Amino acid sequence: MRGLTVLVCATLLLLFSMAIPWQPLFQLALALYALTALCLAWIANALWGISFERPSPPRRGQVGQLLHDAFVLANRSPSPKLAVEIHDHSTLPGHRGSGFVNIAPRARQESAMDSISDLRGAYSLGPTGAAAADPFGLFVIERRIGPSSELVIYPEVVDLGNFSLPGTIVAEGTRRRRRTQQPTQDPTGARPYIAGDAMRRIHWQSSAHAGQLMVKEFEFTPAADVWIFLDLEAAVHTGSGVQSTAEYAVTAAASIAAHYLQAGRAVGLVTSGRTREVLPADRGGAQLIRMLELLAVVQADGRAPLHEVLWTERVRLQRSSTALIVSPSTDETWAGTLAQLQHSGTPTAAVLVEVSTFGGGKPATMQVAGLASAGVATYLIKRSSSIADGIRDGLLVPGRPMQA
Repeated sequence: MRGLTVLVCATLLLLFSMAIPWQPLFQLALALYALTALCLAWIANALWGISFERPSPPRRGQVGQLLHDAFVLANRSPSPKLAVEIHDHSTLPGHRGSGFVNIAPRARQESAMDSISDLRGAYSLGPTGAAAADPFGLFVIERRIGPSSELVIYPEVVDLGNFSLPGTIVAEGTRRRRRTQQPTQDPTGARPYIAGDAMRRIHWQSSAHAGQLMVKEFEFTPAADVWIFLDLEAAVHTGSGVQSTAEYAVTAAASIAAHYLQAGRAVGLVTSGRTREVLPADRGGAQLIRMLELLAVVQADGRAPLHEVLWTERVRLQRSSTALIVSPSTDETWAGTLAQLQHSGTPTAAVLVEVSTFGGGKPATMQVAGLASAGVATYLIKRSSSIADGIRDGLLVPGRPMQA
């Protein structure tokens, strides 16, 4: 702003000197123009040759885990850079690498920043800019010196220990066991090695006895698929940031999904945000990554009520599937729909996020009673000092889930 004022003054003096042929005015105008040029040249020299690079920018992180961001600031010019201000325009909350630096000629400065994210989502690291000012403080100019990179923060996954939903174990003989190429908790034996088998599946003890390479075989445990229905209707959620019903619901869904996927189960997911997203039931670590990728970016911005979503998507449930609802809604309509599924033979469960503990909505007392009377296993999560504590208190209580 000061530099603009100087330029305006210089221009006015130049005009006056042309209207009034007085040499001192003309000389003063030229002096101000020269001062402006000198200041801009100073800044150009200060910013020339500076670069910012992240050799291996982090692409994925998780709530509560340490994020390590290493970067290199370099000066490729033969002149030193003094009091250059680095501006980090990252959108990740709490991640700021701004500050003043001095860099010697043709030097590199390697540094790193560690931060812990409290909120899931998609963010950018960078872009990074360098700003410099002239000695008179007339101009401050910033130049982009480093690109941006995308960063996805997964929701926290809470260890659920021995948590188990009613109906998630299918009675022996109701589902045929089948062999699988994917390692599970049920090895069935060994067979001769075939070209293409993964080396990690070789069973060395059996190979030594047989005199040839033998690989382990596995089969799936007869177990119900788990379908998680995450209610993201905007009208039923409240709170903001970490202490919101949406964050508690997403974390609960992620934790339950991880719990069953790590146990070798097939888990499917339906989210009812602005765009309804469906992940078909599947097993393994790849499915967990797909779910965390989706749950990292979903928002409570949907319009469809839960009972409508549940009724539409019920066709995905097989006879042995378990339907799990995660919602803060106290609307009795979806509870009735869930009760119909329960009475038709589909095992159901509900994880209610107690919206009244977040400062909005009515208590879930009647909803819990109605679900329990219908035989739906019901868990109640309340606001706590941390999301993890709230989920543990709601899902891992010493007693059984609330049922009639």
